[in-house]
Amino acid sequence: MSKSSDKDTLGEWGYQSAHGATSGDAEIFADSAAGCEGIVAVGNGSGKVIGSIVVKFKDAATAMAGYGGMFGVNSDSLAKTPGSSTGTATGFGATSTYSYTAKTAAVIWLSGTTVIAVTGQNVSESDFKKAATALKSRIG
Repeated sequence: MSKSSDKDTLGEWGYQSAHGATSGDAEIFADSAAGCEGIVAVGNGSGKVIGSIVVKFKDAATAMAGYGGMFGVNSDSLAKTPGSSTGTATGFGATSTYSYTAKTAAVIWLSGTTVIAVTGQNVSESDFKKAATALKSRIG
């Protein structure tokens, strides 16, 4: 990750923790170290990247607000993407939004008081779904 993406992540964490987030984890997997540069703007790079963020909130209300948008993943914007799906049709639960294009992919879902978001760029849909589904099987 770059210094700029570290700064953005810390700023977003400060915002989310002020709004009920109690713990979280971020992971980034890329086909090269250079692929991690600019991860805060998924879709702008040429490398293959999959990132995930998991945030636990203090209660259901603050978790729902986090589901509305966190760390650059906004459920309303995703839902407006051509070909996107929401709810149980995503395979990620009733409160979920999924979008895939050849350039960018994202899914965000709510599991109790935890919000999980997975993003990708330049990855096949099967690889993206495999990564997101693996995370869902571990967290819920």
